[in-house]
Order: sequence, then structure tokens, then C-alpha cells
Amino acid sequence: MLQGIGKADEHCDYQSGGEEFAVAAEYPDLCRIAAIPVVVGCVFGQSIMDGPLWLRWVALAVFIAAGVTDFLDGYYARIWHQHSAFAGCSIRSPTSSW
Repeated sequence: MLQGIGKADEHCDYQSGGEEFAVAAEYPDLCRIAAIPVVVGCVFGQSIMDGPLWLRWVALAVFIAAGVTDFLDGYYARIWHQHSAFAGCSIRSPTSSW
């Protein structure tokens, strides 16, 4: 059923901490993952719960910031030839790339 998932995980180094986790390209990924519930919560609060209009603007600002950091993250990672063993593994990278 999900045949391709195991192939990416075979080459992954799951050591958390140390130099592998300290790669600068991983912190924007983690921030973008943390931004997902913020965007969903703001849109839900404004649309479904009839919250104030500024919640939609907050969701838009967070979404735009996530897009800009995603672009800059990829741009600088290519320029500096950075590669994280953790970023290409499992579900993390596709989740953080909106």
C-alpha cells in the first residue's frame, strides 16, 4: 500500500541532538510545523465561531511568513550546500512544506 515510505527511512539517521539536529535549516521547518495549528485555529475561530476579522489577518500573516521562510530556507540551503539527514526522512519535510 505505502511502498515508497520505507525507502526514505532506510537512509535516515535518527540521532536527535548533537550536530545533526543543529543544522540551521531545521529550525524554520519546526516553526512552520508549529504554525499549522495557529493558521487552522485562526481560520476556524473567525469562520466557524464568528470571531473577529483580525483572526483571518493573523492567519494570512502567519501563512505568508511560513511561505517566505520556506523559500529562504531552501534558497540558503542550496547556496550553502546544507543537507540534514533528518529533513528528508519520514513525514517531516512534506509536512513543513506547505
